[in-house]
Amino acid sequence: VSKCCQNYCINLCYNLGRQRRRLVHCVEEWAHLQNQAEQADQLVFLEYEHKRATLRSPTGAFFSGWLLDQLLLMVSRFMELGFQLRLYAPFEFSMIYWYLDYLLGVRINCQPALFFVKSPVYTEEYQKYVQLVKASKKKSGKGLAPPKKPEASIEQLILEGSQALCRGMFRLVAGLEREGVYTVDPLSNASLPLRFHRRFSIIMRLEQPQALTYEHYLDSTDAAQYKPIDLYVAASESFAQAKVLFERVLHRAQKGDEVSEGTKASQGFLKASSHNLELSKALEERAVTAGEDAGAPFTFPANLDGCGAEASAPKIRAEKAAQPAEQTLGGDQGSEPAVLPCDEPVVKYSAQLSFDFGTCPLYPCIQVCIV
Repeated sequence: VSKCCQNYCINLCYNLGRQRRRLVHCVEEWAHLQNQAEQADQLVFLEYEHKRATLRSPTGAFFSGWLLDQLLLMVSRFMELGFQLRLYAPFEFSMIYWYLDYLLGVRINCQPALFFVKSPVYTEEYQKYVQLVKASKKKSGKGLAPPKKPEASIEQLILEGSQALCRGMFRLVAGLEREGVYTVDPLSNASLPLRFHRRFSIIMRLEQPQALTYEHYLDSTDAAQYKPIDLYVAASESFAQAKVLFERVLHRAQKGDEVSEGTKASQGFLKASSHNLELSKALEERAVTAGEDAGAPFTFPANLDGCGAEASAPKIRAEKAAQPAEQTLGGDQGSEPAVLPCDEPVVKYSAQLSFDFGTCPLYPCIQVCIV
């Protein structure tokens, strides 16, 4: 375990491209520990079965639970690096956010605050509370208070907000697909099964969590039975939930709680949630207007022009041009510096749809131009 932890920490020192390549080897190393962690849990349980108090843990997770959380962290990081390096085609965003929603949901279930409610300690305290209420014949709100549940940590709030944001992105894209704005050409559509296997092959090496297949994706993403307005309403609810959670994270950070990289990134997550929430509501209003009067014109609010990334693209190119020329591998000096795809904040999908990564490298502000 110490060697795997050392290799993972060393991997974090590399640039983003090397991190993503080496994460595959890290996951393979940690995957071999899953059986050993389960065996260790069984040995601990059998050894201390007569000492039940020894097995009580405020987290309810032992070796296998901790290992699963670390593996999920690596896999999520692997997929997020794909967004930061602009490795995904825009028509892959739907399945990427769909799978991230699943992984974040599994990781949320590994959090200590959720495990504590299922732990023997909380169960025993709650049973005592119920017995005292019955014995005293009092209502729970007048004399006796139920056992207090632990407050969610900042990490758990960020995970729940990220899951809600992924779910909102997927639902919003599904609504645009139903409306004909987000379309996939036949050639790209034919390559989706192969792309799905290659994007998520890192998860198929693991025993846990259970790997999802492309058939699962097709079964759970069939939006033909829903109207666009229903998908926009569902997306609005998800973005609103994400906005509330990230606001809680920033509020606790201002009060002096722990400040981490996730807390700093929450500002970008909040902006993406707010923008896409307004867009979902505008699309919902447009769908209602079209249903009442198909010929009625509709104008999107002025604040949905984007997150300000359009102005940042020329700025990035200007900064690169101002830098001194560096010696290249071929020996040419003074050549014009190349602008990498990951330096471009706006990914244009079609004349009607583009994804703005200007404020958040993982969750873009979607820009729609519908007449």
